[in-house]
Amino acid sequence: MGWNHRVVRLQQALWDLNHGVGSLPPRDRMPYPQKAEYLIKGELLSDYWDQTWKWKTDKRRNTQRSDFINAMTVYSRLCEEPRFYFKWKKDRRGRQYMEGGNVGYLKADAWRSQLQSVESAPISGNEAEFAWALGDALGIAKDDGFRGQWLVENELHVIEAGNNPLHRLAFWEGAKNPWRFISLCQEWAAYDADV
Repeated sequence: MGWNHRVVRLQQALWDLNHGVGSLPPRDRMPYPQKAEYLIKGELLSDYWDQTWKWKTDKRRNTQRSDFINAMTVYSRLCEEPRFYFKWKKDRRGRQYMEGGNVGYLKADAWRSQLQSVESAPISGNEAEFAWALGDALGIAKDDGFRGQWLVENELHVIEAGNNPLHRLAFWEGAKNPWRFISLCQEWAAYDADV
């Protein structure tokens, strides 16, 4: 395995902008809503309770924030390594788990996309399979024809998102697995540039 430097730099840029995408939460935590402020302003208490539940949801994402910070620490130490390997362990029932700290392809979408295989598969001749993978990441209907047609119709958007992901954020951040989707967009843009 190796680092997908473009995705890691994109995640760092979004983190600095305090913009969360998918399993990568925004950097800043939501402030705790104060009931007295709602009463003084004469706002509805239902708004207070809505904000309280949003705050609780945001609080649950603190572990993801910690994981991202720790992953960036690991990246800063190992970013020059061209290849690295993971240690595997077995539990008492014989299931295997990868040990990699806060980096690994068994984690959430944002952390999986930080890694890429050193030996990449060729896209040429496998465009239909690539369209299927792109459709999986996007979350569209599981139909070969539909996914292939979607790629043909949206190829320029995919290439532009792969080349300038921050400028095309609205195109890819709503995908089912946005980090996997943008990684695939970057691969398709590189493939298009070579063809």
